[in-house]
Amino acid sequence: AEIQSENNAGIEVLGGTFNMYSGHIKANTAGVRNQGGLVNILGGKVTANVRAIENLGTTGIVTLGENDEVVSKELPYIFAEGTGYYSDGTAQLHFYDGIITGLNNNAIVRDDETTAISTPDNYEVTNRISGNNSNAIAILSKSNYKAVLQEYFQKL
Repeated sequence: AEIQSENNAGIEVLGGTFNMYSGHIKANTAGVRNQGGLVNILGGKVTANVRAIENLGTTGIVTLGENDEVVSKELPYIFAEGTGYYSDGTAQLHFYDGIITGLNNNAIVRDDETTAISTPDNYEVTNRISGNNSNAIAILSKSNYKAVLQEYFQKL
């Protein structure tokens, strides 16, 4: 299924819970705009011209994927010609699966950098720049020091 919006957010969550398992949300301004709700994007694509995901305020939570043993670097797929993920406050991002892409070095933009991004154990957010127009890509990669320590202690 596909949701398309030319002038507004594709999905606007003002409270409660929104779950996405597959499909495509495509919008001009924001693919998903969360203002105090719980947004679970477990699969599919969210694309937009301005911001793929907006997580506004202090109480919202956006979760990408599931916090399990398998980490996907393909889905959910979050892409915007502007910013992939944007937060203007202390709203939370739980980044367990997928890829977040934004043009001009804007994969993940948070006005309050003190709010941590939740990731699976032994993983961290890795930002990469690719292409001539500085596409910013955020993916999950193994945290080397944690993985090495864990392997070391398991052998003891």
